[in-house]
Amino acid sequence: MGSLESAKRLPRPPTDGEDSLGSDQFRNIMGSFPSGITVVTTLGPGAVPCGATVTAFASISLQPPVLMVSLAAGSRTLGAIRRHGAFAVHVLDSSGAAVSQHFAAPASGFDGIAWEPSGLARGVPLLSRHTVAHAECLLHDIHTVGDHQLVLGLAVGGRASQDMPLVYHRRTYTSITEELV
Repeated sequence: MGSLESAKRLPRPPTDGEDSLGSDQFRNIMGSFPSGITVVTTLGPGAVPCGATVTAFASISLQPPVLMVSLAAGSRTLGAIRRHGAFAVHVLDSSGAAVSQHFAAPASGFDGIAWEPSGLARGVPLLSRHTVAHAECLLHDIHTVGDHQLVLGLAVGGRASQDMPLVYHRRTYTSITEELV
């Protein structure tokens, strides 16, 4: 699995005395963009389910259907995806804040979380509740960018409902309360 070509050409960060964008300021800028909340799941060593909350999620290609999630380089879930070769991405519904918080904890397991094995993506855990949609993916590629890894998955199955998604904006959970026109 490679590293993104553009990542090799990242400009150098400012040095002392130059203007620099701190982590908190960057987090505030990015937090101004409302995003959906996803939980990425896979099977770890011994077929133990594991997962992580992720806000960086995007469609990359329609033909073939490829999506991307971004995980911290040291993520336990990332390591499990590398070994297992498959994962699922779940878009949480408006009642899913507790699920998001559960999987945001570094070593969160599946205690109290209802799930069933995927029939299409090597048995990865599919959340049984609190989701608007899910995609079952086979690992396509991983690219390193800074302190994160962009995980590309070939979507081989999934489903979507008409339920309203959970939204994260400025470090707060919210939801869409009226129909969009």
